[in-house]
Amino acid sequence: MMAAEVDSKGGIRTGRSEDKPQRSRRVAKVPVARWRCPGQGAPATRKSHLLRQVLHSSKLIFEGIFEIARQRAVGNAKVRTNLMKKYYILFDFDGVIADSFQPAFEIQKTICPQLTKDLYRQRFERNINDWEEPINGHTKECRHDIDFFTEYIPRMKNEVQIVPGMKEVLIKLEEHHTLIIVSSTITSPIQEFLERHGVINHFAQVMGNDIHTSKVEKIKMVFEQYHVAAKDCVFITDTLGDMREAKKMRVGSIGVTWGFQTAETLLRGKPFRLVEKPDKLLTAVNDYFRAIP
Repeated sequence: MMAAEVDSKGGIRTGRSEDKPQRSRRVAKVPVARWRCPGQGAPATRKSHLLRQVLHSSKLIFEGIFEIARQRAVGNAKVRTNLMKKYYILFDFDGVIADSFQPAFEIQKTICPQLTKDLYRQRFERNINDWEEPINGHTKECRHDIDFFTEYIPRMKNEVQIVPGMKEVLIKLEEHHTLIIVSSTITSPIQEFLERHGVINHFAQVMGNDIHTSKVEKIKMVFEQYHVAAKDCVFITDTLGDMREAKKMRVGSIGVTWGFQTAETLLRGKPFRLVEKPDKLLTAVNDYFRAIP
């Protein structure tokens, strides 16, 4: 039995350890820090927070990798778009697509009996609408009461055929380029001709003499309507006059030798190339646009 002691206040104090508070010698535990992750309502331990930080960082890394891959894909797509870009091919109609020299000449000779084939061809050394002087000298025999298109359109429907091989070339060219006809013949019979020969859907537009008599002005219209520049276009024609008008708009030309004028005449217009067969146009067009800076 333990001895009792009297404290200073007169109370009795025993020596039992359970009656006396004892200080623990153990080091008190440091409270575990509690964290809240941004956007999270429930608390998380530091370990969990670090894990989330790692996952978040990994996510950012993967997002960065995906973004780089996406940008590369977009860049590659732009390159492919540029490579697949459709250029604009401007086609003369008579002589290039339609084999129409003979009926056109015969009607003009009916109007002016003294007209020869060579004189008729000379009219196309500039815009056919400006052929009056000095190329043509009228005589008393000339029939100015005869309208060319009134006579020509019915014969065009009944006699004029598409140049052999041109249909296949037009279909092939339209796969990669936009085709537009720029002609001195009236628009509607051209459209009927193209429909009759199954190629109307391969042309974006037909710009005939009723749209404007100047091919310079019609080329300007192409630039404005399709938001393109001279470097995006080429003119395929059989006349020196067309080449000269295209040159005024800084559009290059490719000449065909099966039409209204001879190769010697066409060379005076300094075309990019002369072709003797329709299927050669495919290579000529590709080479032309490759040569453009």
